[in-house]
Amino acid sequence: MLIPSAKRPQNIHQITSNGALAPRALWWDADPQKEVLYNCRVYDWPDKLIDAIHTRELVIADCLGDHRGEIVAAYGGELRIYTTTIPASDRHPCLMQDRQYRLGIAAQTMGYYYPAQLGEGGRAGRRAAAGSEASFDGL
Repeated sequence: MLIPSAKRPQNIHQITSNGALAPRALWWDADPQKEVLYNCRVYDWPDKLIDAIHTRELVIADCLGDHRGEIVAAYGGELRIYTTTIPASDRHPCLMQDRQYRLGIAAQTMGYYYPAQLGEGGRAGRRAAAGSEASFDGL
């Protein structure tokens, strides 16, 4: 049920009826906080627009290995990969090195969308100090 905008509080974000999925979280820019992909736009929470894509996403995954999420989308017979152009100031291991994250991405590609979560080693790698060597242990 859609709430008319005149009656909706201004600080509530609403999923529209245009087929958009619920907001999806991803690491996009160089900060440790996740951003939100919603209605083909990447926002720094709560409402600062960072970037836009031109079609609905298929999967969000660290497929290029830079510890940030890329958006994989299909548009007019093309497979597109959207990535950030913001340079990272620190280094982290590729998220695909984390077994639990890989299993979550595999589930996404089969149509079971649930955000991929980092395993214990991945969370430790994300918390590692900038400039230190972080690794995923036990893989």
